[in-house]
Amino acid sequence: MSQVLVFNHHSLPFDSQTSARAAIPEFIQVTLRCKCYGYNLMLLDESMDPNWFQVQLAPGYAWRNWYDEACNDSSLTETVRAFRSLQTRQPLLTDVDLEKIGYCREVGLKGESAGLSALLACHFYTSFLISLPSSEKWTNNELQAWMLDVDEHKGDFSETEVNIGNIFSSESLVFHKRALENRRAEQLTTGKELWSKRGEFFDSLEFIDDFGGAVENLGAQSRHTH
Repeated sequence: MSQVLVFNHHSLPFDSQTSARAAIPEFIQVTLRCKCYGYNLMLLDESMDPNWFQVQLAPGYAWRNWYDEACNDSSLTETVRAFRSLQTRQPLLTDVDLEKIGYCREVGLKGESAGLSALLACHFYTSFLISLPSSEKWTNNELQAWMLDVDEHKGDFSETEVNIGNIFSSESLVFHKRALENRRAEQLTTGKELWSKRGEFFDSLEFIDDFGGAVENLGAQSRHTH
């Protein structure tokens, strides 16, 4: 699987249509900029409309309303095109994922009692949360959270503190740049892997005919010289 981002549906709705309308273009651009780090896929909660249009951005204002407005605004032509290119998958966690977790884990924000499914998925995938800046608690680069594991057989539980990387603006993307670069480097450990994943990491580049062979040989040359 490609590296995945987790959409934070808990960060909706906004209080006002004006705030929602202003935030969507940056959200789309930031999400697409994550592609250069190999994050081509965004996970959505199964309760969401996979096409986004029925998602409620604010009271009386759905994604469809924003889309219709944007299609009639020439300054947002590229943003609309970018939105159409977003790749998503549901659910946040598959049955296989839940079996690995054990169905007995919750992750929630520090100071709050409710477990949040997007945070659980983000922690499971060791990924980044993509939030909308609808309230102050979603405008922190790192979210302090708790993780609760329950042992049903022993009737016991353990709680630990965890941090969740949260991307909610262009500035927060810059904040996480080093971590994103490190994740990308971990995925590209050999020349062959670099070439096989060229579409994920360098989708806008065209390569000359014999470039692939040269790149694939990088890993082999490196092993022979160390």
